[in-house]
Amino acid sequence: MGAILRDGIVPRMQLEVANTPFLANDLHRLDGFRNASCFSIEHPNYKMFYRLRMENPATNWCVIVCRTELLSEIPCAYCVDNAAANSVTGIHIQDRMGEAAFHKLFDEYAGKPSRMEMGIPREYPTNPQAEILAFGTVSPRYFFGVACNTEAQRIRLSGAFPGTDFRYLPQYFSPRSDYAHWRA
Repeated sequence: MGAILRDGIVPRMQLEVANTPFLANDLHRLDGFRNASCFSIEHPNYKMFYRLRMENPATNWCVIVCRTELLSEIPCAYCVDNAAANSVTGIHIQDRMGEAAFHKLFDEYAGKPSRMEMGIPREYPTNPQAEILAFGTVSPRYFFGVACNTEAQRIRLSGAFPGTDFRYLPQYFSPRSDYAHWRA
């Protein structure tokens, strides 16, 4: 946590080139972009996040909440599904960049009920696994705060890292309200 709060979120490729020790939660990076880091909008990708938490029960997970300026100041690609999904990797990276690609995150999704029927808040991407690939280091200046899963964790981290806004926000560790529509 300390290295991320100090140095930012650094893409895997940069860490590998610098021989910087790190822990990866995705060993394969099937999206093919080790020079980017993956982000979610408004709510973590709970399918992936739940699996990681179950595979690593001794790990104290947090969610870094970033400022929206990141989207306009760092090159980003917008993926309407998981960045490694065949439906996404088949789209050229340039076609996943820019304002039009961003807006596609909020389009209706083929084979699913409407956003209104699923009760998806307007600020949430339609697909809970939608991702943003941010190319380059995401500086700590983009960090708004850190969501914790327990109040005890929030207190401990606040003492260890003064100056960072840690909050107990258990909703970031739960599925979205439209979970039942995305189980398969």
